[in-house]
Amino acid sequence: MTSAPLAERLGIPSGPLFFPVTPCAPDGSLDLDSYRAHVRHARLAEEAGADGLLVMPPYLVVAGQEGLLRHCREVAAATTLPVVVHQRDNAVFTPRTVVALARTEGIVGLKGGLGDLDLMQRIVSAVRGEVPGGFLYFNGLPTAELTQPAYRGIGVTLYSSAVFCFVPRDRPRLPHGAPRGRRGHRAPAPGRLPPPVRRTARPGAGVRRLPGRGRGTVARS
Repeated sequence: MTSAPLAERLGIPSGPLFFPVTPCAPDGSLDLDSYRAHVRHARLAEEAGADGLLVMPPYLVVAGQEGLLRHCREVAAATTLPVVVHQRDNAVFTPRTVVALARTEGIVGLKGGLGDLDLMQRIVSAVRGEVPGGFLYFNGLPTAELTQPAYRGIGVTLYSSAVFCFVPRDRPRLPHGAPRGRRGHRAPAPGRLPPPVRRTARPGAGVRRLPGRGRGTVARS
């Protein structure tokens, strides 16, 4: 693959790019060539005009802290783009590991998709105490609009809206989670959110088609 197909894809505003990686040979051994090809996508994305990278959790692998740290550092070393690390599912970082990430050149932030406020508060406190600077934190929950006031209370002022991704026509009707750090902002009541958002939480993640939302629209739940 060259950067040309990626550049063409980046010009289509229909969603993010995903580079899945399965760095294992049929016998279960680590396929280093496959892994190196995955890391090479970071360079290709930069050449294609990407503005930054979001490092997703390893697919179907629950890795240890040392492995997660090394994986993120390898990706960051392959590009000069700013890198944000996504914490969720198979990638749950301890405060000590996030301190190490914050000390890594090129890694600029952490996106939290777990909903564990206690862990996030300990992470924010640890990084602030040991790594001066502007390390960024994002509330990455699917319904971030509902939880942003709580996240703002522990110092997480940024969020990404999954509602915007899977119900884009309804997202503009919702208030912003933390506009310019404004105090006193109230989260929208669950009843104001579209039906796909007002779901019962359950383990696992699935992708389903939303009726009446247009062909090809899917939502993670």
